[in-house]
Amino acid sequence: PGEVIRYHLELTDNDAVTGPKTTIGPEGEIRLPSFDEMYAALDEDRGDQLKEAREALERQENVAEDLKSALQEMRRDKKLDWEQQEQVKELAARQEEVARQVEDLAQAMERSLERMEQGSLFSPEILEKVAQINELVREIEDPAFREQLRKLQEAIQNLDKKAIQKAMENLQLTQEELARNLDRTIQMLQQLQREENLDRMIQQAEQMLEEQKRINEQLAA
Repeated sequence: PGEVIRYHLELTDNDAVTGPKTTIGPEGEIRLPSFDEMYAALDEDRGDQLKEAREALERQENVAEDLKSALQEMRRDKKLDWEQQEQVKELAARQEEVARQVEDLAQAMERSLERMEQGSLFSPEILEKVAQINELVREIEDPAFREQLRKLQEAIQNLDKKAIQKAMENLQLTQEELARNLDRTIQMLQQLQREENLDRMIQQAEQMLEEQKRINEQLAA
């Protein structure tokens, strides 16, 4: 990490008359990021993931509260008027947006784990915890939740008040589980961030000791 790799390409032909000739291409270089740069990038990613999860939870709580009010109003009225239709459409669209945000979070967590594994930055215990959070986020994308949302959208298109009300009631149950899992994800991400920082300091201390040992050996030679 932190090193620069220089390279160039050489092409040799098979000229049997005048002999093989070699063409050397321009030199290029690849700079590998340092440990500090990799740690900084990962820390920024973790901050973004926490922000994303908090925003998703806040949106989900707002949608759940509005859905509860809309459902109460629908139970009082015998007919589904235009205003209620538009309100339910908006709720379904907002719920779909939360679902997409959770999907984005899951993809970000997977990319983060891949970079951590490639860079060998953290201990196996830390990597295992990241994998556990990834699994939890994927569980939030419950197919049952998607199915209830689909049924609500279908009922809205059919202007079926009874089906809309039933779909809203079922969606309400899955919303509660989604919010609980999002809250748990936030707590686990916060704990992970603390442990990553500690693991980072330990590894940096070990690197400093190794560097000092190398310098001492050079001086003693």
